[in-house]
Amino acid sequence: MRPGVLLERYVKRAFFGALAGWAGGGRALPSPDELARVHRVLVVRPNFRLGNLILATPALAALSRALPGAELDVLCGAPYADIFACDPTVRETVGVTRDLHRHPPTLVRLVRRLRARRYDLVVDAARGSSFLGAFFTWLSGGKLRVASATSRYRAVYNVHIPSNRQSWLKVDLLLDLLRGLGLDVTGATPYVALGDADHHRASEVWRTLGLDAHEHVVGIVLGARGPKQWPLAQVVEIAREYDVTLSLGDG
Repeated sequence: MRPGVLLERYVKRAFFGALAGWAGGGRALPSPDELARVHRVLVVRPNFRLGNLILATPALAALSRALPGAELDVLCGAPYADIFACDPTVRETVGVTRDLHRHPPTLVRLVRRLRARRYDLVVDAARGSSFLGAFFTWLSGGKLRVASATSRYRAVYNVHIPSNRQSWLKVDLLLDLLRGLGLDVTGATPYVALGDADHHRASEVWRTLGLDAHEHVVGIVLGARGPKQWPLAQVVEIAREYDVTLSLGDG
């Protein structure tokens, strides 16, 4: 293992080890009456991959439906914050950058901004598996800070949800976290909220590619990291099996 990775792990463990003494233990799960009094919610997902952020959208839909009187904010990577610009369930998006720790004044302003909201409920959409997710959850100062009971950073959270691993899919794991909190997550699925400008640009791209607006078109994203990247030959094989006409773009 690279020395840099070992050093990073050491710093993380030391930081949260010290934090454990300050944070204290967990608390009982909030009662239905306590959840009914939740007015401000923050979902934390400071991940810098668009796909992981979209996989958190079912939780946004479930929270919005289960807590209809609450205002819902999202903390995420700044490059993808605009994805919620047309989402009626999200009041405000807080965008963060990878190098935030190198800019103390910006970090201080972020802490003040989060603390000023006085969040009643903060949900770590990584379920406590991410250092950044744990860090920003801690910074928020939220009253109820929720993650899985198996989190390596559990000192940050005061509501620990027992793990229910009937599925390993990230969407299911996050919805199970909310279900363990006592919320109804029935029917919540991933989505992207689009505005008029998005539809207009899509129409322009459609025309550029020479596609018929009435045809059924499936977009296949070939990019991925390392072993997650599917060989092109297998994509072609699947397309042929379903009698799909392939057209490669440079998008």
